[in-house]
Amino acid sequence: MDLDALHAALCGARWEAPGGDELARDVALALATHLGAKAIELGLGDSTAILVRTEASSVVERVPVAAPPEARLLARPRSGWGRSRRDRTGAELGATRCFVAPLPARHTSAYVVVWLGRSKHSSAALGEALECLTPSLGLLVDAHALLHRVARLSRHAHSDNRRLRRDLRQSLGLDEPTQSPAMRRCLDRAQAVAPYDTPVLVTGPSGAGKELVARRIHALSARADGPFVQVNCGAIPEGLVESELFGHERGAFTGAVSMHRGLFERAAAGTLLLDEVAELSPASQVKLLRVLQEGTFSRVGAESPLRSDARVIAATHRDLGSLVEKGAFREDLFYRLAVFEVQVPGLHERLEDLPRLVRQLVDRIAVRMGRPAPAIPAAVLDRLVAHDWPGNVRQLENLLEAALVMSPGVELELPHLARRTGSIATPRHTVEPLEDAIRRCIESALASTGGKLYGPGGAALRLGLEPSTLQSKMRKLGIDRRRFID
Repeated sequence: MDLDALHAALCGARWEAPGGDELARDVALALATHLGAKAIELGLGDSTAILVRTEASSVVERVPVAAPPEARLLARPRSGWGRSRRDRTGAELGATRCFVAPLPARHTSAYVVVWLGRSKHSSAALGEALECLTPSLGLLVDAHALLHRVARLSRHAHSDNRRLRRDLRQSLGLDEPTQSPAMRRCLDRAQAVAPYDTPVLVTGPSGAGKELVARRIHALSARADGPFVQVNCGAIPEGLVESELFGHERGAFTGAVSMHRGLFERAAAGTLLLDEVAELSPASQVKLLRVLQEGTFSRVGAESPLRSDARVIAATHRDLGSLVEKGAFREDLFYRLAVFEVQVPGLHERLEDLPRLVRQLVDRIAVRMGRPAPAIPAAVLDRLVAHDWPGNVRQLENLLEAALVMSPGVELELPHLARRTGSIATPRHTVEPLEDAIRRCIESALASTGGKLYGPGGAALRLGLEPSTLQSKMRKLGIDRRRFID
């Protein structure tokens, strides 16, 4: 009995073919050639096993699974084979012995049954040889199971990818033309700049859809298959900006228990959206400018620099030009970010698209609520078009969600929306932004103290702040105390 030749024959089994039929046929032929096997039954973890009769031109047959409890070689009883399915198979084949064994496969439950005829080899030798072969058979079955599990997952992934891309195109409106001239100009500019890695500044009022425009640019670019990473710059604590943007090494500072990949690194081969970029402090603006100029960055605590391969899109609802004039935003960073500007119009400038937006938002909210989407009467659309929408699309979405909650019927109702324009929570008084108020207080204190920060009569004492806290706020707001020194 040449076990090396038998191993070599098993190594040539076609385990990569789908279904497992070719694998079972090749194993059966190898065992028939070297051990005189009349048939094999190979279980691959499915609901049926594969039966191959080597004396019948290797015909493949599907049979019910019946896995054995342990490896053993059974001799034909003197009274003949019994009445079980396997016994009947042995009787039909004229088999004198039957070897059954589970296969040591890690990724599926598998077994093998081998029917043997008369042989010059003893039962002990045959049993030992078959037990030696079970590890090799287990590896073949494992390879088959893993390959086809990967293939199945790949098919599912491709299906999910197509579905997600279709949903993304629908959510971004890539397949639906806009009726608004203002929005058409916005989308035309976005489409024009999308194929290039040119930095883009997306501007527009809060809630107008700046993030969706940035995602649209990413989806239409050559980086569409890469990641889209976004961050709200105003939500990053001042002391963590460098770590969040560029990452840090383990032990770089207290609490850095592991290596952290920053946003620029995670957005490699993709797009990084810096939302509310105007909220970055002057120190953070310097760090960001260095990356845009040199194209490299370093993790905190690292010695070697990394190459930046992320396209940068910045977004803001503030007028960066006026902030540059006030000294609150670096002029050189502004010109680096605003290479190409895309302005998103407010909802009041694109009322032609409002019926389509309402229908899309109602359908989306209804799916999230798990209820049928109600019909939208023409009177409701007229009342929505008559509003000036200071909160833009975000306000519209919130209003429609509240309306769906209060509309149990088949039609959408707006009981809390008055007919006259501007009746929905329109602010009656102009409210000064908090940062502007803080800047005004600090500048007033500096003007009254002649630029003095510390000690009696200093601006810190007058404002009730620690001097270090006052200096931190001044750096964040871009206030230069030298302007107030007599």
